[in-house]
Amino acid sequence: ITQGQVTEQYRDIFDPGRELAAIDSALISARTSSGTDRDANDIIRGLTPGDAAVVRSGGEQLAVHRDDDGQLDVVSAVCTHAGGIVLWNDSDSQWACPCHGSKFSADGSVLRGPAEAPLSDKKHVLDE
Repeated sequence: ITQGQVTEQYRDIFDPGRELAAIDSALISARTSSGTDRDANDIIRGLTPGDAAVVRSGGEQLAVHRDDDGQLDVVSAVCTHAGGIVLWNDSDSQWACPCHGSKFSADGSVLRGPAEAPLSDKKHVLDE
């Protein structure tokens, strides 16, 4: 493309081995509900160990993951960096924000920024 004329400031951008901040959508596995609590409950009941989904329940977008023991992790699906909606990256078993590349563990802990705060615990939304 540049015929060998890449200036130093663009060398990292054109490096084929660079780590991308955005998430490759081919690696992301996520399901979303139509917006009703009933649909969200159906999706959550259908999660098998290791599965995850983003659902709307109680007026909130939730990131729900069923761990290997069958327990649910329920956190806000809203990224604490800039408000993007996280998606489940099945290959890495973590939540990832497609906006700026923040990554979170299944329980919402920050694995990589730019987000600095964890996804907030929302288990109580499903308990109501």
